[in-house]
Amino acid sequence: LAADEDALGYFSAPDTESPQWHSLLDQVPAAARPLGRLRDARTWHGAVFLVSDRALFRWQEGRLTTWPFNSARPTRLLATGEHLLVHRQGEGLLEFRGERPVPFVDAPQVAVGQPVAATELADRRLLLTFASGRHFAWKPGESPTPWTPPDDPPALGQRLSLGERLPDGTLALVAESGDLLLLGTDGRLRAHYTVRGGLPPANIVGLAEDREGALWLGTNGGPARLQWRDAPTVFDTRSGLSEARTRFITRHEGVLYVLNADGLFRLVPSDEP
Repeated sequence: LAADEDALGYFSAPDTESPQWHSLLDQVPAAARPLGRLRDARTWHGAVFLVSDRALFRWQEGRLTTWPFNSARPTRLLATGEHLLVHRQGEGLLEFRGERPVPFVDAPQVAVGQPVAATELADRRLLLTFASGRHFAWKPGESPTPWTPPDDPPALGQRLSLGERLPDGTLALVAESGDLLLLGTDGRLRAHYTVRGGLPPANIVGLAEDREGALWLGTNGGPARLQWRDAPTVFDTRSGLSEARTRFITRHEGVLYVLNADGLFRLVPSDEP
């Protein structure tokens, strides 16, 4: 599926010819027009769901189903585990249940602001993260309460521009500063990447994990691939190692040592990847 301002459709899989564009606008009812901008698209339970400020759409088995909203307002679509959530700014959270979106949480603290991601924590609480850097967690039937991660990293208090829940529940968050933060299902910070630490100096506008567990970053300067789950440690002149030819490398009591013409070096990994 592809969408733009007042455009909705898909490209057929190419065989021997060029991909053909098929518009779905004729299946959009009048109550959901003008279409405007489609803000989010999520694959959930074998269907593709999309949301605009006017309606929720489902594309499944060649059919477009539409659920118009009563009014147009900023709307986001979030998916985590068994929950497909629709956030309507000023109204709160809806959940797609059965065959329609129904009220889920109308607490005022989550009705305002722009959510960027949702995930489930290890204790089964649902975590909702906002662009402002606010976080709320709750279990079904409870009221959302402010949430702070166990190690409370200062970086997590930044304004956020993007978020994505990875298949194993890890939450990837992009700060407006360009930092990339990865939180485990226990709420602890698993990794913190910065431009100084190797991220491309460009705006990250998309996140997706591949089959090998690497994280693809879509940036306005091109794509980048981050092997964050099994990242190599690099030692060079920036970390204090001289350029002289290495003669011996050995590990002693868990520490790696390098001997070259300039002397003996002890290699200690940095806290920053």
